[in-house]
Amino acid sequence: GDSGGPLVRKRDKALIGVVSYGLVVCGTGYPDVFTLTIKGDRIVGGGSAKNPYPYQISLQLFSRGRYHHICGGSIINKRYVVTAAHCVERFQASRLQVLAGTSTLSSGGETHKVQKFLMHPDYQQLYTSDIALMKIDPPFDFSNPNLATVSYSDEYIEGGEEFLHNHTYFNILYQFR
Repeated sequence: GDSGGPLVRKRDKALIGVVSYGLVVCGTGYPDVFTLTIKGDRIVGGGSAKNPYPYQISLQLFSRGRYHHICGGSIINKRYVVTAAHCVERFQASRLQVLAGTSTLSSGGETHKVQKFLMHPDYQQLYTSDIALMKIDPPFDFSNPNLATVSYSDEYIEGGEEFLHNHTYFNILYQFR
């Protein structure tokens, strides 16, 4: 999937994980590594997102004179976004911004600078704890109907549940069906 993007439980739309990549898959019973299967520019079994996902963001890196999408993330409150640690570990916060409030990378939405980020203290690349918090500025204004926080759950995940995962790597937000 799009690294840093949300993994949301279908039955209650609660955030239960952050999309990552790695060598150890879900060894503790909590989702920690997910894989995306794509065919061309579409998710297999997916399609363009018809419903708004106001908590979904595009994490962007300033490089070669402009900002480029590098990862996804989820708005958790007016000042913070959660993403994957490997999305931020190699960069200075001053080179990062968040695009929020749109499902299309090329139009709409609003940008917020990343002031700083904090990676999980147990983060080990390709192994465990691939999660980070980013503080943004200006804060999100939730009077905008295209912005909202994601609900989240720390409930233990049982096998066989259905999940929703949004994918923002391509120009249009995609979703699993």
